[in-house]
Amino acid sequence: MGEGETPAEIQEEIRKYLRYLPHVAEPNLARVREIKDEIEAGTYLTREMVEETAARLALRFLRKE
Repeated sequence: MGEGETPAEIQEEIRKYLRYLPHVAEPNLARVREIKDEIEAGTYLTREMVEETAARLALRFLRKE
């Protein structure tokens, strides 16, 4: 966009880029898909997995004392 552009030309330029927006993925959409795939595969951390691991670590540290 140059300095000599009319408001109509500027609006047309804006509309051109607005048409691209529905085709551009959100930046975090790929991560959301990765997490969904991990959940479906059963490899994403769940509350139960974290609690179980915490309990095992607590027992491991308590036994060493």
